[in-house]
Amino acid sequence: MKSSEIEFNDSDAPEQVRESRTNMIYDILIRIEQVVFSRTTCSTEPVDVQTLLVRAARTCLRENNWRVIEYFAKHGCASGYILIRKLGMARNSVYDALGVLHDYGLINAVTKLPPTTKRKKRAVLWGWFDSTEKQALTAVSLYNRLTDPLYMKAEKLAMDYMEKVVIKEGLSEVRYPQILQYLRENRVSSMDIRVFGEVAIKTLKENGVKVWQ
Repeated sequence: MKSSEIEFNDSDAPEQVRESRTNMIYDILIRIEQVVFSRTTCSTEPVDVQTLLVRAARTCLRENNWRVIEYFAKHGCASGYILIRKLGMARNSVYDALGVLHDYGLINAVTKLPPTTKRKKRAVLWGWFDSTEKQALTAVSLYNRLTDPLYMKAEKLAMDYMEKVVIKEGLSEVRYPQILQYLRENRVSSMDIRVFGEVAIKTLKENGVKVWQ
């Protein structure tokens, strides 16, 4: 299959990003090709493999599907809930994308995640076709944090600090004592302040803000 057949515009991205993305696309096309061929070799009906490959590739490169693909390619494993929280996508869009990726053999169910106080039904942890055990363990740890009420509260307060202080005042760097002061003003207990502080630092760094400790 020719890459020119795939509509994907990344002309505005840096050269290194474009090269990495191109390599990822080729890896995905090879994987899709393997899956399509394995499904068609036993078919008794005439199959246009080329058309199937192009259709599969175009489906995977749609915006929402591609965002999920990029997350899996980088992190290896994720649940639907992790993707919703990390990518800010609607639930239906995430689960539609997971269905597409699973159909084309790009992801597989790795394990069932433990139930939480709010989610009695065990969620599925999905893994990229070449994901590692370490990536699975990291994703389980992330899921546990994201479903922890205390962590969720800390994350919300960190985003409030980002919006009400950092963005409002146009700051590019802050000091850790300033963060702690904000947390105390918002009645974070001394027992929880370390957890809240760590979440705030992580949130700020992810948004390009330098934190002096």
